[in-house]
Amino acid sequence: MTDVSGMASGIQMDFTPPSGTGDIAGLASAGGVPQNPLGFLFTGIMAFVASFAFMAMGAPGWFSAIAVLSGFAFCAMYFVTKGRAEKETEERARAAYEAEERFKDEIADAVKERMKGAIKVRCGYCGSLNDEKANKCGSCGATL
Repeated sequence: MTDVSGMASGIQMDFTPPSGTGDIAGLASAGGVPQNPLGFLFTGIMAFVASFAFMAMGAPGWFSAIAVLSGFAFCAMYFVTKGRAEKETEERARAAYEAEERFKDEIADAVKERMKGAIKVRCGYCGSLNDEKANKCGSCGATL
């Protein structure tokens, strides 16, 4: 947090730096896939609009061609990064599901291990509790 002091109103502003490695333009620190690829699409559309404006103003044809090609490039980058982002999201969801299933299995195994020998059977003669697998009562010796 940064304290912005010396202001006339005495307002404090909280500044939290972005997480990750400080990548620019919303790039995720893992994989370098933009968090929001719509910027590419917007830039591509703006390049197309600019190319028409250049043609309307009588700019040389190569100038408009560069704008059109850059528009295609930015639109292509949008679709590529969108596909990568969706793939990463699916992989993260799959990994989270698998981790949850492993955790459930570990808990079930721990409960089963803890429950071994914990099931008791009551003797019909004396009423004492004995292990489930015992053949004779531990107190009176009667057959269970």
